[in-house]
Amino acid sequence: RTKSRRQIEAELYKRGVDREIIEQVIGGKEGGETELIEKLILKKCGDPSQMTEKEKQKIYQYLLRKGFTFEDISSSLHKVTTMHLT
Repeated sequence: RTKSRRQIEAELYKRGVDREIIEQVIGGKEGGETELIEKLILKKCGDPSQMTEKEKQKIYQYLLRKGFTFEDISSSLHKVTTMHLT
């Protein structure tokens, strides 16, 4: 529930699952990661609208290590911070 698609693919491949099988099972399931990213951002910091640039960089690095794309992280962080401003 807290793993990106890329992280799941890597773990399955490491356990010996063939790439074709991984692609058949996971390949068609695009999207949905932005909601997961938003939940992780809110879990890591109480009020995203109050985050400093240093805290944002830490969140970016944390989520990048989990295998999420920079674009998804950026759009999710923007959405979460603007949502809490209103």
